Amino acid sequence: MVAKTDLWATSQAQLNDFYRSSQDALVTGVETWAKAVRQLADATNMPQHPTSIGATIDQAFATASAALDEQRQFVKRLVAAASPTDG
Repeated sequence: MVAKTDLWATSQAQLNDFYRSSQDALVTGVETWAKAVRQLADATNMPQHPTSIGATIDQAFATASAALDEQRQFVKRLVAAASPTDG
């Protein structure tokens, strides 16, 4: 029979391993995200340290909106190209 203290110690060690693993994964994810943001900033000549987070959010959404508009125009042209013509 396993002693309660051994079971507790094993459970605690497993939880600690889980926490460390989860934390490591989160740190890796944030590092990857930060690297991608730095590369985007370099590619778009964005300032490395924006003056306000609100302005950065507005710029990000404006960029996303412009990209969505481009996609909308592309889909319209694609559908028009595939549509039968009256002739």
